[in-house]
Amino acid sequence: MEENTRLGNAIKFGGMMGIILVVTSLILYLIGMIDVESGKAGFLGSLLSYVISIGALILGISAYKKGNDNFLTVGDGVKQGMLIGIVGGLIVAIYNLVFFQFIEPDMLENIKETAIAQAEERGQINEDSEDMMDSMMNFFISPTFFFFTTVIMKFFLGLFVGLIAGAIMKNERPYEADSEV
Repeated sequence: MEENTRLGNAIKFGGMMGIILVVTSLILYLIGMIDVESGKAGFLGSLLSYVISIGALILGISAYKKGNDNFLTVGDGVKQGMLIGIVGGLIVAIYNLVFFQFIEPDMLENIKETAIAQAEERGQINEDSEDMMDSMMNFFISPTFFFFTTVIMKFFLGLFVGLIAGAIMKNERPYEADSEV
């Protein structure tokens, strides 16, 4: 199978994954299931995210196999999984940037303040270390950090699902030896 077909398949199914995840996230936000103070979508949000992502990865790998005369190696499954994960991750990461910049710009600050308050309540930080924690939180709770983390997480999810799906769906081409010796 040609590289552009491999990439085309990844764009199709990664795009599908990303768009469905964005729509799901927006719906959860609009119906109030995402806590603006903590940024958490709860169990339902996490479950939906994994089901949608894994489903799109498996559908994409299966479609790649069908388009490749029903042949698939474990390596092909891993490659497709990673590519689909990267495409889907990029779409979700771009949405997160837009969300944090325009839709709910105060959410990141709320998350940071909540984390610092919880650490103070537990006695994990004092006034001296609060400035240090604040500067660390500015790095870890930033749109840029969330962007790269999202892409990396979807990449690794694609790698693991691709490895498992590739091993399950594996059907390698038979070796054709030359009949002339």
